[in-house]
Amino acid sequence: MPMHTKDAPPISDDARPTKPREGLISIDDTIEEIGRNALESARRLEEAEKRKLKLPRAGSAGIATALTWNAVQRAYSPDPAEYFARAQGPGLQCPIDIFEQLFVDHHDDAEFGTLVGPIDWGAVEWTEKHLSGAALRRIGVPRAYQYAVDEARGRTAQNGFQDERQEVMNHWREAKTWMRSPILLAGDLLQTALQYELIVGTTRLGNLLGALDRQDVPESAQHTVWLGRPL
Repeated sequence: MPMHTKDAPPISDDARPTKPREGLISIDDTIEEIGRNALESARRLEEAEKRKLKLPRAGSAGIATALTWNAVQRAYSPDPAEYFARAQGPGLQCPIDIFEQLFVDHHDDAEFGTLVGPIDWGAVEWTEKHLSGAALRRIGVPRAYQYAVDEARGRTAQNGFQDERQEVMNHWREAKTWMRSPILLAGDLLQTALQYELIVGTTRLGNLLGALDRQDVPESAQHTVWLGRPL
């Protein structure tokens, strides 16, 4: 007796396997893209943290290199903000006021560059410090700048403090000190036996010494300076 079989029911369109439509991103592709983005974000965060921690700067052979005066000068831009940002890349860390006084105001100053040339600026720690007038009498001044200090000192000792800028005069009358802190370096950085040496602010120091000489300012009065020390 012949056997009869029933035809299998047709497969509905919903049950048929489908291929991803051309032009659409699959779930697997989306997950892979998210993973790549996460890895890239983690890499950038790690690089930012390294810059904050100021890890040793590496040369082409992986050897730490000094951040010299000339190295900072090579990052120069006429825009001070851009110059500051570029200089931070190789490892310079200092307040913007110090950067402006050191590297912007003295840009292309060959004499100044000779004075500070050997210093590794990436290995300098900066602090604000208060020194009395008596202590400021004892700080060192580079020979090249001693005349500028003596000239300002003699003028102020004879005539009193004078400045063409009205805001500076007003500040002096009220505070009996400078508006902008001069910059001192520990003698170790300049390889001298002095405790501190002035590198920026010769006229400011001279004016203060002249005011001390004529007793316009007490010897015990405190004055703010920027002080750089080896890390």
